[in-house]
Amino acid sequence: IPWRSSRFDPEALTQHWATQERPENVLAQYREKAGERTLAFCCSQVHADYMKAFFYSNGYGTAAVHSGPTSDLRAASLQKLADGDIDIIFSVDMFNEGLDLPNVDTVMMLRPTESRLLWLQQFGRGLRKAEEKDHLTVIDYIGNHRAFLVKPQALLQAMMNVEVTSAAMREAISQVQNGTADLPPGCEITYELEAIEVLSKLTEPTGQLERLVAFYNDFEDRHGARPRAAETFHEGYSLRGARTDAGSWLRFVSRMGGLSDSAAKLVNDPRIGAFLAYLETTQMTKSYKMLTLLATLNSDALPGEISIEHLLNMFCRLAGRSAQFRADVSVPLDDVDRVRRLLEEHPINAWVGGRGMGGENYFTYEESVFRCLLDVPSEQRRDFQELVREIVDWRLAEYLDRAQRKTEEDRIVCKVSHTDGRPILFLPDRLRHPHVPEGWQTINVDDERFEANFVKIAVNVMRKEGAEDNRLPEVLHTWFGPDAGLPGTTFHVCFEPAGSGYVLRPLSSGRGGGSQELASWKRYSRQDIPPLFGLEFTQGAWNQGVVRKGDHTFLFVTLNKGSMSQEHQYSHRFLSPTEFQWQSQNSTRQDSRAGERLSKHDEQGIHTHLFVRQTKMAGSKAAPFIYCSELGFERWEGEKPITIWWQLREPVPESLWQELSVPGSP
Repeated sequence: IPWRSSRFDPEALTQHWATQERPENVLAQYREKAGERTLAFCCSQVHADYMKAFFYSNGYGTAAVHSGPTSDLRAASLQKLADGDIDIIFSVDMFNEGLDLPNVDTVMMLRPTESRLLWLQQFGRGLRKAEEKDHLTVIDYIGNHRAFLVKPQALLQAMMNVEVTSAAMREAISQVQNGTADLPPGCEITYELEAIEVLSKLTEPTGQLERLVAFYNDFEDRHGARPRAAETFHEGYSLRGARTDAGSWLRFVSRMGGLSDSAAKLVNDPRIGAFLAYLETTQMTKSYKMLTLLATLNSDALPGEISIEHLLNMFCRLAGRSAQFRADVSVPLDDVDRVRRLLEEHPINAWVGGRGMGGENYFTYEESVFRCLLDVPSEQRRDFQELVREIVDWRLAEYLDRAQRKTEEDRIVCKVSHTDGRPILFLPDRLRHPHVPEGWQTINVDDERFEANFVKIAVNVMRKEGAEDNRLPEVLHTWFGPDAGLPGTTFHVCFEPAGSGYVLRPLSSGRGGGSQELASWKRYSRQDIPPLFGLEFTQGAWNQGVVRKGDHTFLFVTLNKGSMSQEHQYSHRFLSPTEFQWQSQNSTRQDSRAGERLSKHDEQGIHTHLFVRQTKMAGSKAAPFIYCSELGFERWEGEKPITIWWQLREPVPESLWQELSVPGSP
């Protein structure tokens, strides 16, 4: 059932009790918009009783249902509403979920909330289908207020997997306005200009502290626990606002009431609190400074002491968990002497010297023992360790994200090809990827150091430093087997920046163990597809019919939509073993950026891939997709939606004609 939005009123009530002070606004909107059976959500028992009396005095049948002694009977009120004996029920936290009243055709929101979950539950009370009910009217009186964002956030997150950030909301609103929003079949979003103006203002960048406080409260409301620093960072919020306001993230949390009394005492202790605050800002050009601290934490030696041998062992285990961490170490992890020298010369020396810690000396290193000088009471030891771990986890997450973003910008994806029977790597177009280097570069492969020659269009030689033997064929055959680079294969590798060189890794592997390579007419689960192209799978980004990532466009098609009504089914079908008809979503125009990306994909250097399956489910699990090769644009017609005829680069094998409903060859 589509949501028919009421006109947004800039004069609508914005304070917690404003509707009680101006009930005539509520009545006016109700008279103009409401249907026959209305469910209204109020702020409090007094509020509900007041609105019941006011509407009753204006000629409407009313009831107020809540947990107080003045409440009307719940079951009797619901029956009266269903029978049409009353017009409206004002409720307080009684019908947020579990109510089955299909004939409700109007929902009135008379209370602000920062909880998207609660708002969706209330919104959903009117979404039950019933005969002669073709839409639900939602009248929301909480207008020009930041809580108004909860509604579009909830709806856009459900329909477009929009992240809960102002930047993501601005982008989604822009897509809705210009008709490029990727919506489910049969759905559309229409906001009037007044609403768009208010949304734009509300999603404008505001103070970091204001955004942080709103997120903190919303997270606590939804999860029943405060957000940790790393969770806050991953949600897209800057912790700098906390430091500006309170001096540190942990002091901000303390002010918000998120710490136990014991932990709050540590945060506000002059010396211990200063140490924790410095941890948030100490310089971190490599990961091993925080890894050293994490190694002591995992050894229960912070506060306390740890021998260099034990620290070294724990450090190597942590560094081995990440390619970025291994690259930071810059020496083989199994070379104990070199790793020890690196630890002593860099992270240990930095901690002992108070570097990035205001010159304060919190550690010593004597007689091969690394020792923390902080005096933490034994009863507060666990609290101290949890606080330190929270900051270290956040700093490492922030570091990895920064390194990953830099890597994604500068990474070099190469197709494995061959010359004279030997596999080589074809480089991407240098005009589109000017960061591709030239000449000999240092390469790390599975912790082995090589040098590779980047010539004009390819990398065809990789050797050990000082040696002459070309080891590139050997490495590629190890990863992909004897077919590496042969015609008909689609193996790829990636050079990722690391230090002064690159790490080379396969994007698809032929070594077994559940790994896969990309090949036409093979089956893949949705989550297995992104890694084949060097991409990361996330449910929100990849659970779409059209996914656009860099130089690739992915079309995911389910041929049989099952019980979905015909008007909500896209026209997707094979016309022959080499031709596929595909229909865009209802909002796509030919002159839009999304349309041009489809029709001009060859000249823009974009690879368009088709993945199809006959049905959505295979038993109780999601059915896998069959990869149908890359596509070539042939022609199109129509607008919103557009019908496109594609040419398959590889014909459908006869063995799949029946499964994919492919007509016989002409």
